[in-house]
Amino acid sequence: MKRCYLMILFVLPVVLHALTLEKGNLKIAVDDETGGYLCYSRLSDDSPWYPLLVESFTSSYTQMRINGQDIIPGDREDFSLRFDSSDEGIALIYEGDGVLFTEKVVMEQDLRGTAYFDISLTLENRGHDSLEGGIKKVLDTTFVRGDTHFLIQGKSVEEETVFEKGQIPSSLLSPGTQPGERLYIKTSFEKTPEPDRLLLVNWNRLDRSSWDYRPSPGTNFNALPFSINDSALGVIWQPVIIKSGESLQFHLAMGPRDFSLEEKEADQPEPAVVPVIPSDPALARLHLEEQLDYIEIFLRDLENRIDGIDDVSNENLLSLEERLDVLEQNRRDYERLR
Repeated sequence: MKRCYLMILFVLPVVLHALTLEKGNLKIAVDDETGGYLCYSRLSDDSPWYPLLVESFTSSYTQMRINGQDIIPGDREDFSLRFDSSDEGIALIYEGDGVLFTEKVVMEQDLRGTAYFDISLTLENRGHDSLEGGIKKVLDTTFVRGDTHFLIQGKSVEEETVFEKGQIPSSLLSPGTQPGERLYIKTSFEKTPEPDRLLLVNWNRLDRSSWDYRPSPGTNFNALPFSINDSALGVIWQPVIIKSGESLQFHLAMGPRDFSLEEKEADQPEPAVVPVIPSDPALARLHLEEQLDYIEIFLRDLENRIDGIDDVSNENLLSLEERLDVLEQNRRDYERLR
C-alpha cells in the first residue's frame, strides 16, 4: 500500500473532521478544517465503499501561483474557508487578500446514467490591481496493475510522462487489480481552457516541486527509499494575467466508469428514454441476435484468456473489462425501459 506511514497519520483526521455527502454509488468526504476531500465509489448499494484516490486529505490538493508565490490555500492561515453544500455536491470557498478561490465537486450523471465527479476550479481577482494567477491540481492516484499506472487509448504508461498543451489526451484510465478499481479522468471541455501541462509522475517528486516538474527520460514511478511504485497526476494551468473583477475557471472530471460528458442544452427538457429495442418485430429479433452474438464472443474470449492466464497482459484484461462495461450499460438501458 502506498505511503502507509502517511495513511496512519491521516486516519484520525478522517474520523474526526469529515463532512460526507452521498449520491447513489458515489460519496465525497471533506475535511472541514483544510477543505481536503476524498472521493469514494462502490459497485452496488450492498458493496463497501472504496477510495478512488489515496485515502489522505492532504496528498491530493490544489495549489495556486499568485504573482509568483505558491499557495495551497487549505494550509494558509491568511485564507478563510467556508462551505456551500447541496445534495449534489459541495463547494470549498477560500478567501484571501484580494483573491477568491472556489473548488466545486458535484456528483453528476451523463445522459446514459453513468455517475462521475465534476470538478470546477475558479480563481477570481477581487483586488484593485491585475494579478498573475495559475492553478495546479494534484491527484494522488491509488491504483496500479503490474507495471501499468495509466492507460491512454489502450497504451500502458509505465514511466514518468508529460504532455504539453495541444497534445494532452482528453481522457485516461488509472487501472487497479480488484473489481471496481478503475479511475477514469477527463481533461477536455468545450467551455473551459485546456490544461497547459499534464504530468503522470511519481507523487513524491511532484509534491516536492515548487510548481512545475520535468522528469528525466526513462524515469520510473519510484523515488527511493520510501516512494515505491507511487504515481500521481498533475494538471497545470500556467499563470496568466487576471484583471480586477475578472476570473478564470478550469475543469476536470473523474469517475469509476467511463462516462461521456455529453451535455444537454439548458433550455431543453429532459430527453425521453430512447428505446434500444426496435419496434419492428424483424428488426427487434435481429437486435436480440446481435446482442447474443456479442455475449457469446465475449464469453468465448473470456474462456480463452482463462485457459492462457499466464500470458494475459494488462491490455487484454482492460479490454475484457471495457466490453463487460458495455454489457452492464446495456443492462441498465433495458432496465430503464421496463
